[in-house]
Amino acid sequence: MKWILWMLLPVALLSCAGPGAGSSGMLQNEFIDSLIIRNTTNEDILNVELKVPSTGGVVEYNRILAGREHELDFPPREHERREAYLSWEQGGQKYRRQIHSLIPADLDKSRLHKVVVFVGVNGQLSAQV
Repeated sequence: MKWILWMLLPVALLSCAGPGAGSSGMLQNEFIDSLIIRNTTNEDILNVELKVPSTGGVVEYNRILAGREHELDFPPREHERREAYLSWEQGGQKYRRQIHSLIPADLDKSRLHKVVVFVGVNGQLSAQV
């Protein structure tokens, strides 16, 4: 059942547009084809849940091992940059953080990119394209 939720994530997070130009003939946002949640700590993270309030999209993952990641690949889609939250448990603590992706100003929009969410110690969270 969990894999079905992971497969639906791109629909909840991203538009249905394919890579290329928008209606104006210019690229809108960057296009992505993968979401990675990376556990950068020395301890497993449990009950990982990603929520997108505007779409009601929810993705759950039971465990991401210490120093490991979970990658979800999907057909290329325009990154809509919707508000999203990641919650998880680690070391007996529960965390919930908004995901703010660092998007470099000089990002090459002609290529496909990945969104990487980094889970760090003491509830630290960062993300980048």
